[in-house]
Amino acid sequence: CALVSLLVCAPLILRFIPTRSCAFPFMAGDTEVIYVVRTPLSWWEALHYCRIQYHDLLSVPDNETQGLVATLMRTITLHNKLWIGLRRHRVWGYYYWSDGEPVSYVNWGDGKPGDPLSNMCTLMSPTRNFTWFDVCCETKHSMVRAAIRNDGALY
Repeated sequence: CALVSLLVCAPLILRFIPTRSCAFPFMAGDTEVIYVVRTPLSWWEALHYCRIQYHDLLSVPDNETQGLVATLMRTITLHNKLWIGLRRHRVWGYYYWSDGEPVSYVNWGDGKPGDPLSNMCTLMSPTRNFTWFDVCCETKHSMVRAAIRNDGALY
């Protein structure tokens, strides 16, 4: 693939399916698909790319979804830090998901979240047991993206 990105939704039932254009796995549920995209992008670039190509950056609404994503990352032995859709509001300081879902679950690593003035975006780290940590949105990382299937066809 010329461009490999990471996109995640939280399906309840997942199975591994090889992609047609790349030999890189993703997980699919009844209506959601998880893509692994490795191209390093800033959080804003990742969000823009996801919305043009698929749907959105990953939202992790619960521990079950967190576990499913961690299982996928272990299975494909991905060690890169990954953008997820969690971001801190610039003025008010609260966190929100890029897809508009409320934040009801977090999986922060030790000492996180950190500096509220410079670390506004969130990464998931396979090397830190898939915990989350906040960083500057302009740093370049891989991403987790989500896509919705309308007719059961794979994107």
